[in-house]
Order: sequence, then structure tokens, then C-alpha cells
Amino acid sequence: MIVWREILKKDGICVSQQTVSNIKRNIGLQRNSVEKIKFSRQRPVTTPSSVLKVIQAIDVNDPPTQRSIAKACHASQSTISRIIKQANFTLRKKQKVHKLTSSNAEKRRRRALRLYRQLANNRYKNFITT
Repeated sequence: MIVWREILKKDGICVSQQTVSNIKRNIGLQRNSVEKIKFSRQRPVTTPSSVLKVIQAIDVNDPPTQRSIAKACHASQSTISRIIKQANFTLRKKQKVHKLTSSNAEKRRRRALRLYRQLANNRYKNFITT
């Protein structure tokens, strides 16, 4: 062991005795290994029943948003995202669009004739428009 330290010292590399001991005991193997260290801890929210519930929710033609699934499952949005990735589903981003509610449609229908007359400067007051 001391021989290697002397060789490295001649090359201008200073290595402590503890580093050499760690390398000898393969402690540095974990950091440089190809495989990642697996954590065996089961996350409390990702139970098989909750994972199944999320998969059933997203495996439809028009799936709900991750935020709404998270509220329904009492989990965070990042947990839902992790479950989707681990289940090998493609992550689709839904664009937010303008939603016309029934009350807004009724207001448009009621106010359309008045707006039409105002724009036409009351020229077509006697015509019936639908």
C-alpha cells in the first residue's frame, strides 16, 4: 500500500491512507458502478391499489390532468408523475383551452342581438335575425 502512495507522490498526486483503504475495501465501487443503488423503501403513497387507481384514470381516451388525479388520490402531483413514468405511459401535455360554460353561452345568446344592432347602427332594426 505504501508503495502505491510513493509512486503517486512522485507523480504529484497526494493520496491519504484512508482513501487507499476505502479503495481496497471497494467503498468507491458504488459511486463508479454502472448500476444505480436501489432503494428498497416502499413509498407510503405508491401502494399497489393507488398505482392501479392512477393507471385506470390515465388509460382512457381523454385522461384528466395530473393535478386532478392527485386530488382524487390524495397524493402530490409529482407522485402521480412518477407513477405514470414507472408504468411506462407516455406523458401527454394537455393544452389549456377556453371553456364555454352553459351560463356564458346563455349570456352570449341573449346579448348577441343587441351587439348586432349596435354594430349595424340600428340599420336592420325591422329584420328578424336568429
